[in-house]
Amino acid sequence: SLVRSGAVQKYNNGALSDNYCVRQNDFIKAVNGKIAVSDMIDVLKTRSKMTLTIYRPVPFKVVLNKQNSILGCRINAMPGHSVIYVNEVLGGATSVHNAQVPEELQVKVHDCFIAVNGAHADVDKMVAEFQDPKKTELELSIVRPPALAMK
Repeated sequence: SLVRSGAVQKYNNGALSDNYCVRQNDFIKAVNGKIAVSDMIDVLKTRSKMTLTIYRPVPFKVVLNKQNSILGCRINAMPGHSVIYVNEVLGGATSVHNAQVPEELQVKVHDCFIAVNGAHADVDKMVAEFQDPKKTELELSIVRPPALAMK
């Protein structure tokens, strides 16, 4: 588990079952009924007791063939994070893939790559998979934020 020590870990330790634990890649949709990010942060900073509404995404896999092509999306791979965020879909292998699959299997802005060719929970290793010129196929495990997943 990549949940750090603190209130969430304390909650998880007392949870009725693993299904009730907060997990890596869960999305917080609301805190004490507040859905605006600034309001949620305010509650998290000022309250000692709170109710979180969690969305647990179902990961899905896609395979991109980047042979003779660029990836075709602008990504945000922040050091210390366990996911890579899709900031923009530009063309290349991503657009070719998107044109060939149903909408729910397309790579979209705000998607989160949680694994690349089996490398997971380590952004540096995932980015290395993208950059390896010998890797022409990229198997991506993706989770989708709630606002996109509910459309």
